[in-house]
Amino acid sequence: MDLTFVSGWAGFPALFPDVPGDARFLAPFAGLDEAGVLAGLERGGDLLLAWSTGAHIALKHRERILPRYGRVVLAAPFLHFSSFTPARVLRLMRRALAADPVGTVAAFHAKCGAAPTPLPGDVAPAELDAGLAFLAESSADPAPGVPAAHVLVLHGADDAIVPAEAARSCLEALPGARFLALEGGHFLLFSVLLEAARA
Repeated sequence: MDLTFVSGWAGFPALFPDVPGDARFLAPFAGLDEAGVLAGLERGGDLLLAWSTGAHIALKHRERILPRYGRVVLAAPFLHFSSFTPARVLRLMRRALAADPVGTVAAFHAKCGAAPTPLPGDVAPAELDAGLAFLAESSADPAPGVPAAHVLVLHGADDAIVPAEAARSCLEALPGARFLALEGGHFLLFSVLLEAARA
């Protein structure tokens, strides 16, 4: 199976140790900017699993991306991050990141419900900061787009980052997509995403 996994902000590979070695792993703002993620996504394949910021990028560019995959799972997607997280929160997070990158990433992972993962040596804090700036400004068109009967939208019932209504609002932009609420927080194990895709 040709599988692509695109993670979220600070979604380093170590956070998802069970992603198969032959899968395409795309990490936004940890080696790839938005254009780099898009270049990887445009290759298409059998299955796309995308989480949080990665799900937002796939949703934002759905006309280009979704038809290239046989099945798509968007976990904790959103149309516009700042519609439910005040801009001041992101500004404070950017200041914290500048002062203490390791502590800021660890605190974010904890809020996600994931085990804190060390900041990789090849990821510059400036990249992560660019990701926060992206989240403050990026927006996906809410108007219905390409047919999306092959798309599943997932949301963790205890998600402290992306509220349920933000994930559900994505369905209007995805005609025919299904919605599934799961136990858990913002972070969902790769195995959970894969199981949902196969159901």
